[in-house]
Amino acid sequence: MIDYSAFSGAVALVRAAGLIPTHTRIWVARHMLEEDKASSLDELTEMATEDGLGLSRETLAHTLALLTRGGPELRS
Repeated sequence: MIDYSAFSGAVALVRAAGLIPTHTRIWVARHMLEEDKASSLDELTEMATEDGLGLSRETLAHTLALLTRGGPELRS
């Protein structure tokens, strides 16, 4: 498991600005493509909690929407 604790402060600031950081988008994409991928938004939210990311369901849903529709590139 990857330690994401170093990102917590940056993630809070980026989330407050309404942006999705690159590492969050990579995490979501990886967990939607792997063999043991999440089968629902609820499961993805649970996986994020287990990995210590503290991402809300809304943030994950927004990230999925950006990834699946090829949304604008947002960087932190």
